[in-house]
Amino acid sequence: MRGLTILTMCILAPTRLFSVSTLSRACTQMLCGLLRAIHFLQLNWQQLAKDIAFGILNLRVSDPSIREFISKILKPNHELAEFHYQGMRKPELGRDYY
Repeated sequence: MRGLTILTMCILAPTRLFSVSTLSRACTQMLCGLLRAIHFLQLNWQQLAKDIAFGILNLRVSDPSIREFISKILKPNHELAEFHYQGMRKPELGRDYY
């Protein structure tokens, strides 16, 4: 699988796991889900911090039912946004973590 990213391999992995145990398939699917979530966070952490700070969901989320649900639980929280922002900026790495 030369030249494939880990994320691409996760997308392809479920089609290749039919001969392994149920536990192996479940673990692989969970790992792939985690890697997808990390990849999403790598790309969107600054926007997520902004959404948390102002309590407003980004307009890229266009589904009305999701926007309505999130608007009921997302309130402005500058302290949490700052915690998130600082957690993603690792000073020991000398640059933004993502």
